[in-house]
Amino acid sequence: MNETENNPAGPLENYTLDDKTYSADLALMDRYTKFSSELLRISLLGFSAIGVLVKYGGGSLQKSGSYAHHQLVFASAFLGLCAAFSLAHRYFATDSMAEFISALRKEKSGRNATKEKDRVYFKMKFSGQLILFASVSLVLGIICTFLVFAHSFAQN
Repeated sequence: MNETENNPAGPLENYTLDDKTYSADLALMDRYTKFSSELLRISLLGFSAIGVLVKYGGGSLQKSGSYAHHQLVFASAFLGLCAAFSLAHRYFATDSMAEFISALRKEKSGRNATKEKDRVYFKMKFSGQLILFASVSLVLGIICTFLVFAHSFAQN
């Protein structure tokens, strides 16, 4: 059985939406994903700063167990978390928008879209938490990186 036989209203692809129905939501999602892209870009830039520190920072950075070594590990972990949270945010934000448009089409066809709207709401809230976690991770990663810079310059 196909979808048309299960549902007399027909497939959702037959129901078109006016762009004005979801254009504001799409523009907002675009701004959020651009912000998470910037968080990702800055976290990757932080990794290059860590590489410079390791190469030119002096002997204390290579000593396992030293203060600077621990700070480098924390900085790398926080910057990695920021990158992961940013990428996850982009996925969930985009997926929630696709599901939102599908729910709008389902409503237009006269079907009940409560379950889809609940999933959209959950994914949007979750993506909001992810971008918050990415921001906090980036700040912590930058602080740890600057502490290593300060420590390496103080010793030189």
